[in-house]
Amino acid sequence: AGMHVRNVQRSVNEMEELVAIHNQQLDVADRPEAKPIRITTGRIDFQNVHFRYANHALPLYSECSLSIEAGERVGLVGPSGSGKTT
Repeated sequence: AGMHVRNVQRSVNEMEELVAIHNQQLDVADRPEAKPIRITTGRIDFQNVHFRYANHALPLYSECSLSIEAGERVGLVGPSGSGKTT
């Protein structure tokens, strides 16, 4: 039961951090007359990406493929230390 309580508390803390980030003002403000950006072309593709740290036997990513279409928003979600920054 203690592990479940710890996991719930960690999740609550992470949600509080997300709300705080969401409520922050942007450092660079658009002009009042600025129109919303519309991205209609382009794509980002990662195909069969492999990555492992030199001192680890198992790869962090293996055969990871991802396509992000124009205008899509993508977020990386995972616990601390799971490889999001990598």
